[in-house]
Amino acid sequence: RNTPVSNPARVTPASPEMRLTLLLLAALIGAALAGQGYLFPQSACRVHCHNGGACAYDTDDPQIHSCICLVGVYEGDRCEHLVPGAVDPAAAATTTTTTTTTTARPTQPPTPSAYELELKRREEQRVRHMEERRKHEEERKRMEEERRRIMEERAKQEEARKQEMATRGREEETRRRVAEEEQRRHADEERRREVDRRLEAERVEQQRRRQEQEKEERRRIEEERREKESANNEEHSPDTPAHKLDYEEYEDSLDGERLEEVPEDRNTVDEEEEDIDHVEAAEMEKQKEAEEEDDEDEEDDVTPEPTTAVTYEMEQHDDYVTSTTPTLENDAKHDDSKMSGEDNDYWDHTPLHPDIDDEGNKELPPLPGSSTEDVVRGTQIDQKGRAIGGVAPLDEDDEDE
Repeated sequence: RNTPVSNPARVTPASPEMRLTLLLLAALIGAALAGQGYLFPQSACRVHCHNGGACAYDTDDPQIHSCICLVGVYEGDRCEHLVPGAVDPAAAATTTTTTTTTTARPTQPPTPSAYELELKRREEQRVRHMEERRKHEEERKRMEEERRRIMEERAKQEEARKQEMATRGREEETRRRVAEEEQRRHADEERRREVDRRLEAERVEQQRRRQEQEKEERRRIEEERREKESANNEEHSPDTPAHKLDYEEYEDSLDGERLEEVPEDRNTVDEEEEDIDHVEAAEMEKQKEAEEEDDEDEEDDVTPEPTTAVTYEMEQHDDYVTSTTPTLENDAKHDDSKMSGEDNDYWDHTPLHPDIDDEGNKELPPLPGSSTEDVVRGTQIDQKGRAIGGVAPLDEDDEDE
């Protein structure tokens, strides 16, 4: 007959349940050391573990689940294989339980041990830690998204600012170029006006110089003509000086002096010189004709008598009056034609009657015995070569001129 066990708690440490718990604890410790955690609750496991295997998750990736088998008893991914040489704990537990139930009375379920309580507390703590970690990760992701959004917004603002600065720089460059172009245009216009003013001043100065040169040339020609008339008048006077100059040599000397004085201004008064040359050629022809006529008269009267000289002076005066009458009439007609606008020579300022002053008074006739150096260069010669006009001694002012 079987005798009941008086104290069943004494065999609890050697019971199969305790051994299974210890093996499971060792497996959990090994899993924890391998980077795995106990999944709680076990019903949330993604895989099905056999033979009392515990479900664990990977600490690096909680979504990966695996089975933790009893150490030295079961093996495989699902703990479905028994380790060779090991005793199946389920069969031993069944035999012991059957023997106990048959020999002893039913007892109350065993109270949880301290280890199980600690394990449960740690599991709850781990779950709280995982929840806090998840919340922290979500907060970190939210802050990262916020930071990324702020950075993108700042990048957009910076890009807009750069575009605005580039646009402003282009506008400023355009305004600067327009201002520089306007300033350059004003400077060019001012320079052009300055050049035009300088050219106009040079043109006016050249015109003034040309007029002065033409005036000086006409004055010189007039003086030469008067000197020639004075010389001719002295030649035809009764007291002819012994130092009478040759007319052609005198003309050559005057031409040489003109070339030496104004060699650079010859090109500016070519047209006026042509007119002057024509006038001088006509005067020279007239003078030559008058000289030929005078030579003929002198051949006829080589040694005049005193009475004949007086008669000659009277005849000369009569001839002068007779010859100057048509000349004065022609001059009057010529003066009328000039007033009517027929003569368009703008530069011809030669006086028509140099022997008549502004008040209409005619100069006195030359005095007998006066020399060429003591006369005023203001006489004229008529068509017959006779002197027209008066003579007077030269003063110091005339010589300075």
